[in-house]
Amino acid sequence: MSLILNTQSTVTTDSAVDFLVEKQPWMSKAQAMALIVDAFERFDEQKKYHGYQTVKTLVDIEIRIFARDEEIAKNRLARIAEWV
Repeated sequence: MSLILNTQSTVTTDSAVDFLVEKQPWMSKAQAMALIVDAFERFDEQKKYHGYQTVKTLVDIEIRIFARDEEIAKNRLARIAEWV
């Protein structure tokens, strides 16, 4: 599984996890992976409209939001924890 963090290169999910952990030092790698998997699951149905690239783009946007805003990331992790 890979995703796009910018238009220049494709990176692995591990790189996306490292990116989130770097931007949010309080976040564990497991929490970062949970956020990424949750985003893929939420946006996966969008591929029927415009293909898998749309899913990658939406997940990329979501990752950047989590990297930028600690409160949004923590709220989404709390929502994920409710379902587990």
